[in-house]
Amino acid sequence: MITAEAEATGNGATVLLLGRYRHTKPKNFAELARQHANLQIDFRTVHRSKGLEADYVIVAGMCSGKHGFPTEIADDPILDIVLAAPEGHPNAEERRLFYVALTRARRRAFLLVEGGEPSSFVRELLGMTNDVTVFGRASEKDKPCPVCVTGRLEPKVGQRGTFYGCSHWPYCEHRQPACPLCGIGTPSKTDGAYVCSSCDQPVEGCPRCDGWLQPKNGRNGRFLGCTNWPDCSYTRNLNVTAGT
Repeated sequence: MITAEAEATGNGATVLLLGRYRHTKPKNFAELARQHANLQIDFRTVHRSKGLEADYVIVAGMCSGKHGFPTEIADDPILDIVLAAPEGHPNAEERRLFYVALTRARRRAFLLVEGGEPSSFVRELLGMTNDVTVFGRASEKDKPCPVCVTGRLEPKVGQRGTFYGCSHWPYCEHRQPACPLCGIGTPSKTDGAYVCSSCDQPVEGCPRCDGWLQPKNGRNGRFLGCTNWPDCSYTRNLNVTAGT
């Protein structure tokens, strides 16, 4: 998109790739610069971008997590003693830093979400305006919530062992069990078949929906039931081939 706009204007454009941390810089940065020779591309951390401007700004690492943007690293409690009282608005300092990143752009700013769930800043912007587009690819290990779609399934431990719940809980209460074979991973559909993300073993999919089958105990013995229950009521007795 940036290359097309730059070619349309007939002038080279400047691009500032910003990251909350230095490790956000792409490992193939030099190759990207060579591939887009008509663009002047530079990488800076957001802190070092103050006072700079570019035609286009790409803010990388806009994911949730410890090293996301906003960062989820807790402040040192000892520093809290000597510093001023924290501000009431959540992530106040991170918000100011995010504002610095966005205002470095003369024409347009892009937010890059790569391999994870969009951060709270991205979700807030998506709820405020239709002029925000999220770019990036989900991690191969990530699996979207089948109910709300925008959330991701996260491993959790309950009284019955490992299960997967939506990252948007409590707003989305979807949960599903772990792989029936290893009890650790979660089956994901690959080339039309379900394969566990941990043990790489095939798991039988539900013939009625996009769920997969797990063994359960009932009044008449063990049976297979769909993980999307109660939305999908497919069951099959383990010693009978017909579905009910």
